Parts: sequence; structure tokens; C-alpha cells
Amino acid sequence: MDELLKDAANLKLGGRRERMTAFFSDVRGFTTISEKLPPEELSRVLNLYLTPMTDIVFKNSGTLDKYMGDAIMAFFGAPVKDPNHAAHACRCALESLVKLKELQKRVLGQRASAY
Repeated sequence: MDELLKDAANLKLGGRRERMTAFFSDVRGFTTISEKLPPEELSRVLNLYLTPMTDIVFKNSGTLDKYMGDAIMAFFGAPVKDPNHAAHACRCALESLVKLKELQKRVLGQRASAY
């Protein structure tokens, strides 16, 4: 928001054509996983996943577009121009994979200790 407000040209009703990079992520098999969890646990797992993944998007100059269940849609290079949008999106994807591995170990460790 701060970047948008720095330059009024960034705010244009009706949109504008820009070269940018889209980013989508989705947890494989999440529907099956979610069907087995009580609502409170599902909410906890989603927050555990979505919070750090969103932080990674922001850290790499991305804009969060929306959450779709466990999926994240973000873009790089708009509304603030970024000549390195593709590199930032790729870095975001790679960092997300590393974070996912950490989260898998954490969640699997917690679930194993709960039994």
C-alpha cells in the first residue's frame, strides 16, 4: 500500500496492461486431508501454511490476490512496476518449497506426538 501511495500513477481505475508474473500454489491432496480433520484442526493447519507462504510472497515483492481454500494466487510486477518480477516470482516459488518441507516435518512431528 505504501508503494502505491508514493506515486498516484500506480492508481488507475479500469486497470492497465502490464507485463507481470502470476504465481499459484496449491497443496496436493488437501481436499482429502481436510475431509479427515475437525474444523478447528483444519483452521489451524491452514493458518500454519498460509501465513508463512504469504510472508514469502510479500518478502519477494509480490501482491496477494486471493486465497482459494488452501491455494494462493499472487502476482509480481503490478500494481507497482518491477522489472525483476519473473525472478522475484521464481525466488518466491523456491522459498515456498523450502518452507513447505519445514512445515511438513513440523506438522508430521506434532501429529505423531499427539498419538
